[in-house]
Amino acid sequence: MTLLSLGLLALSAATASAATVLVDDSTCVWSWSPSSLGCQPSALCEYNFNVGDLTLSESCRVKDGVNLYPQQLHLAFAGTTA
Repeated sequence: MTLLSLGLLALSAATASAATVLVDDSTCVWSWSPSSLGCQPSALCEYNFNVGDLTLSESCRVKDGVNLYPQQLHLAFAGTTA
């Protein structure tokens, strides 16, 4: 039982450390490369024009649901029994 608990603890710690990466709109930039035309990194960013954007890079924004905060992981496991 202790070994299983330690394994789950290690798994949750690895997940929490990966989720501490926060992305904001300054991370997203427009790429003119023919192989990757559009907002990059494409897994995190999308083109979303708002009034006042002067460049294509300013229109690149983080996709909904990309930012993961450690508190969300805590709430996901709250109330579960071992």
